[in-house]
Amino acid sequence: GREAVEDLLRAIEALPENYASVVREVDLAERPMGDVAAELGRSAGAVHMLRARAHDRLRELLGGAG
Repeated sequence: GREAVEDLLRAIEALPENYASVVREVDLAERPMGDVAAELGRSAGAVHMLRARAHDRLRELLGGAG
């Protein structure tokens, strides 16, 4: 519910900015990874890896549940 969403948003804010930016744009705004990559001046592969690392870190911050 609402508490879970608030926890997630706080966890995203605790991420390094490059991770948080990718999560906000790709996961929350549902923008295509290629568009986000171009905007950030990175390859799509690099953005994919940033997103994967961000998701790993979010799992840690939110208690490790998969």
